[in-house]
Amino acid sequence: MQMKNAEAHRLSEMFYKHFPIGKVSSGDIYSGLPTFGLLPQERASGIIITPACDLAQSKTPTATYLPIVSIGEYLCTRDCRRRLINSLKGQLQRPGGKGLPSRDDELIEAAATALGSLDKNNGLRPRLDGFQRYIRAVSQGDTEEAGQAFLDALPSKDAKATLDSAITNGSLNTDTHFLPTPSSELKAFEKPSVALFRYPITVPYECLALAEDIDGNDGEQPREWSELVDGLAEPLAGALTTPPLRCQRLRSDFMADLATRFASLYVRIGSPDLDGSSVEQLRAHIGNSP
Repeated sequence: MQMKNAEAHRLSEMFYKHFPIGKVSSGDIYSGLPTFGLLPQERASGIIITPACDLAQSKTPTATYLPIVSIGEYLCTRDCRRRLINSLKGQLQRPGGKGLPSRDDELIEAAATALGSLDKNNGLRPRLDGFQRYIRAVSQGDTEEAGQAFLDALPSKDAKATLDSAITNGSLNTDTHFLPTPSSELKAFEKPSVALFRYPITVPYECLALAEDIDGNDGEQPREWSELVDGLAEPLAGALTTPPLRCQRLRSDFMADLATRFASLYVRIGSPDLDGSSVEQLRAHIGNSP
């Protein structure tokens, strides 16, 4: 179901400044940024996360951005695929409990076998059917069908929780940040999307600063851009044959939230978990001498 135009425009104006001007700044959103093989697509939109003060005062020779992908593309990632497989592991296990299949054809066959053993009214049937559609859609690159099939393969309450968490940046999505679709004519992405915290990418600052002034030049790249690319090493030079385009800037209130969540993912201090045996021994010890 499409969001009403008025609501989509309201969200867009709340989140973004359109056609930003001036120097590259934290929160700037570009289209056409390289992913260097980290994602299935060669290019994606991205949001700059380098601190604004470093960019404004030329303290850094580089700029870092987070790739932005649609919700459907996100649900096609390896992590989401793994979570979905684990949610159905009881039905997908190899005979004799010899683990889970890994190849697409094996997964589809395992789901088909499980379907054949279920009563027609069994509530798992729609989930297994959705799982088969999901695996096929991902392999075919159909992110829209894969996104819907992913949700169909979950229990209804989990499907709602998954979407709600993605939209509200909830506890199920500590490594993504939701961004609504911009409503301006020039937009960096066309569908509700998320920034991926675990895939930060760094490029020379000049690659973004020079792109600011590009106006097309009748289909030819400006001399300054060509000279910049010629001076870069591979794979960067090959990835920047076409300059990116700055389309939006995330407003400061929302950028502060994104930056805080991004930083908290990496600066938290953790320790290895205790294994089950250690926990049992400690429990027994504490129980004997509280």
